[in-house]
Amino acid sequence: MTNLISNFKKLLLSLATDDGLRRESLKLNTRIREHLLDQNIVMCREPGTTTDRHLPDCEVIVSLTTFGPRMRDAARSIESIMEQTLLPNRIILWLGRELETTPQLIPASLRCLQRRGLEIRFTDDCGPATKLLPALEAFPDDVIITVDDDMLYDIDMIDRLVTAHRRFPEAVCAGRIDRLIADGDGLRLVYDQADDLYLTEEPLMQPMAMGVGGVLYPPHCMHPDVSDRQLMSRLAPKADDLWFKVMELLAGTPVFPVNEVNPSDDRLLRSFHYRQSLALHTYNVIAGQDNVQLAALVKHYPQIVSLIVNSCS
Repeated sequence: MTNLISNFKKLLLSLATDDGLRRESLKLNTRIREHLLDQNIVMCREPGTTTDRHLPDCEVIVSLTTFGPRMRDAARSIESIMEQTLLPNRIILWLGRELETTPQLIPASLRCLQRRGLEIRFTDDCGPATKLLPALEAFPDDVIITVDDDMLYDIDMIDRLVTAHRRFPEAVCAGRIDRLIADGDGLRLVYDQADDLYLTEEPLMQPMAMGVGGVLYPPHCMHPDVSDRQLMSRLAPKADDLWFKVMELLAGTPVFPVNEVNPSDDRLLRSFHYRQSLALHTYNVIAGQDNVQLAALVKHYPQIVSLIVNSCS
């Protein structure tokens, strides 16, 4: 009883401000949606992919990766993709090769989703970049949408990305962006300071697509070095978004944000990250490692600085 009263007092204190009320509301909404997704994973029999062509010359492929204890939550993320208003042609989950010989370690929830169109493929582990690199190599002529394994996506996420792609077929389209700025002789990534970029009417070079919001990559939008796993692991081992951004810059590919406002405040609603002890967000943002890895990328590819500077002039 003492613990119950204590928890109730904490709840009342958290609701004492508008921000506290909003956070608790978002948390409740997340838990409700998790429950509904869990039900649909088991009960739903409708296909989660389609053979309909949304684009004339290519398929729309959703690609993601997961590992270890996150595999169970990944099923919810995939279910949120299977409930989209515009279904993809394929959903591919990339797992480490060690699971190919130990399939019993793959959760039953993921096997359920295979019956509705999920493809599970095995590949060499290249960290968080595994969500995109093997897909780029296997499907070079198709549109690839990457999603994170710890997010619950809005039902119109794919529709918004594909609609933007039809307007700007040569651009990377993203639901969430941050900003690269010139800093002396280098570049710096700044967080939650891209509000004006969301208002753009055309693709720009400064935005960096963040995987958390869903990212659409058109065919052949990156420099060939993107597949150099050894170089990536040396320069940006835990910053896949930065690695991909640099490859886009080298290829002259701009980014278009599909939302009209910064959706960063909604992250808590859709993310399981409050249960994750190994989140990249903690390593890269709080520990400041994003800009350390960006500095290594700039040192190797110094020409990207002028690409950002010239795009701002």
